Amino acid sequence: MLLDECLPRWHFSESHSRLVAAPPERVWDALIALRSSDVRLMQMLMSARTLPAVVTRRRYSLASAANARSLLDAFLAGGFLVLARDADEIVIGGIGRFWRPRGGGLVRLPDPQQFIHFAQPGFAKAAVNFRTLSDPSGTLLTTQTRILTTDERARRMFGRYWRIIRPGSGLIRRDILAAAAARAEHAA
Repeated sequence: MLLDECLPRWHFSESHSRLVAAPPERVWDALIALRSSDVRLMQMLMSARTLPAVVTRRRYSLASAANARSLLDAFLAGGFLVLARDADEIVIGGIGRFWRPRGGGLVRLPDPQQFIHFAQPGFAKAAVNFRTLSDPSGTLLTTQTRILTTDERARRMFGRYWRIIRPGSGLIRRDILAAAAARAEHAA
């Protein structure tokens, strides 16, 4: 699994899967073609993340995500990086202080190797994969999110944040899988 190469150790994780009644190639195409607007729950929950900026009257916009051609483009516009990709798996990652009201801004990195070797204290490294696996009933579409913090203080800060956002994070991942499944099954 490519995710193991990008983030083999982690402090926090969650995994989700969905069986899709379509061949792996169609599921993969549907996943890559997903738009932010296809994942309604994500739009709602990510908008809630902007509330601290609204309350403190700071400018914060989801325009780059809303204008992106695909969900993947939205993540890349937001500062995530494609860490690895092959015919049945993609891994994206980002480094930040996610527990801060606006995410603390993501560290912009030029390449995956810098993500892998990043160790500056006070940060969390997040990697998310999506993978298709052939199944007798179609395709098993899976996703796993892994977070590795770079020091103990960051682990405590992220741990508090994770307890609050993990249910929403899981809902978003399941919503992405459901949207990809619906798109793939309707393409039949």
